[in-house]
Amino acid sequence: MGFIGRIQSFSDSRVRLIRNYNNLGIAATLNRGIELASADLIARMDADDISHPRRLEKQLAFIETNPDGALYSCWATEITEEGAPLYTLRFPPEHYFFNMTFSCWIYHPTMVFRTAAVKVVGKYTASYSEDF
Repeated sequence: MGFIGRIQSFSDSRVRLIRNYNNLGIAATLNRGIELASADLIARMDADDISHPRRLEKQLAFIETNPDGALYSCWATEITEEGAPLYTLRFPPEHYFFNMTFSCWIYHPTMVFRTAAVKVVGKYTASYSEDF
């Protein structure tokens, strides 16, 4: 079963297939997804990303305990093509804000953000660097 067939096989109404019939580019497509989202929270994943099976469960529990945040992230483990772990990126949370000037420690497959908050800041604005 291909990717589209797999999405269409879900009976959960929260899972929808939205197609762009013209190439809008990654940032515009992400922004379209944000506009179409009906949930208060959005979890980002790209097609080549793998998530820990309990990632969303654990992040939601953390978010419910710490509701004042707008964007939440977690550690990331880089793996080989075979799935063997190479190393885990463990960035100290108290340094995230200050480090954003120099590099991005927030990887898409680790983030959950509030839909309203990302709309307030203008969503994705750089068409070439959706990872930042």
